Amino acid sequence: MESYKWYFRSIIFVLCSILTLNTLQIFSHYKDRIEQSQQFEASQECYKLQIKKLQDLTTKTTNDIADIASEYTQDVYENQKIDRIAEQQLISSEYSLIELQHLSMQNIEMLNIVVSLSVCDSYNR
Repeated sequence: MESYKWYFRSIIFVLCSILTLNTLQIFSHYKDRIEQSQQFEASQECYKLQIKKLQDLTTKTTNDIADIASEYTQDVYENQKIDRIAEQQLISSEYSLIELQHLSMQNIEMLNIVVSLSVCDSYNR
């Protein structure tokens, strides 16, 4: 009879250990899910911010290009002081350089935004 008690106690101990381990595993899984959810939310906020930056940059660039085109038209075609084609070509070249500088600055800003998107991806890891 005494051997049966030891046997039942062993079984009860093993079952309690299994139950404890399963409970710990459930809590660990639940904690991991919460962390993943928080990381996903942080990543989404980061993406939204970067998309907003891209939209703002696009709007700013569109406005800047329109302003440059308007200034170019006024300076070249509506300016009474310019009466030679060579002067128009010089001013045109200057505006081309200004626009190229503007585009290079825009490209740098876009690259910075793309790099910051990799930071958003790091939230998912």
